[in-house]
Amino acid sequence: MPVIERVSWDYAGPEDIAYRFPKLTLKYGSQVIVKENQWAVFFRDGKAYDVFGPGRHTITSNNIPLLTGALKALRIIGDIFDCEVIFVSNSQFRANFGGTAYSAPSGDIKYQAELGFYGYMLYKVEDPKLFVTEFFGNRNASTSRDVENYIRGFINERIINEFANYDIFTLVKNVDATTDKVTLKISDEAARVGLKVIDCVFEGVKIPEEARRFASGMGAQAMMMQYMKETATELKGSEGGGAAAAGLGAGMGLTMP
Repeated sequence: MPVIERVSWDYAGPEDIAYRFPKLTLKYGSQVIVKENQWAVFFRDGKAYDVFGPGRHTITSNNIPLLTGALKALRIIGDIFDCEVIFVSNSQFRANFGGTAYSAPSGDIKYQAELGFYGYMLYKVEDPKLFVTEFFGNRNASTSRDVENYIRGFINERIINEFANYDIFTLVKNVDATTDKVTLKISDEAARVGLKVIDCVFEGVKIPEEARRFASGMGAQAMMMQYMKETATELKGSEGGGAAAAGLGAGMGLTMP
């Protein structure tokens, strides 16, 4: 392949978080031009090495010491070498999220509410080397769109997992405090993949009316009776079903007025 004399990401759009230049042949003396809101990360064999900030950089063994060391370990000598350069944007981005989650089991019948949620997250890359390692190394992303899809999936997955830690009583009592806790958890998880959460806004959390009644206590006893009735009906046709149905209430922890 021809030796590349100059590498730059000249046509970054407002929605582009990264751009991957694959399989470049560079040399000591090639230039890497990094714009003010970018980083350039040297990448080879699934691993991120040296990072350039904004400016015009002439490649030497001194300013890419990590990659130079890796090349020496591979017994690649001389002024010419192969690698990839991944440019990463330092701009702020928005990711919309939404989906369905379930609360933690509640009460004797282990009631779980189906919760609808939607909103958006504002974020930016904080650690470009960690970001490239996670998305281009571990997840094998090829394009900016791949990264964006991974991030949306990442957000939804974390929200669903976090809602599963809270029962319906907690959610109904103070949904705002719960979403604040979920946001803190997302921020911690995002930092582990090189991202910084600037803001996470839940525009809506839909809690079914049935779940609100259950949480208020108005519907909990009725749900228990309905559960017992349905279970008893299923048992009627089985051997010893009458006796099993008769004893069902005793094991349910049901208290009647």
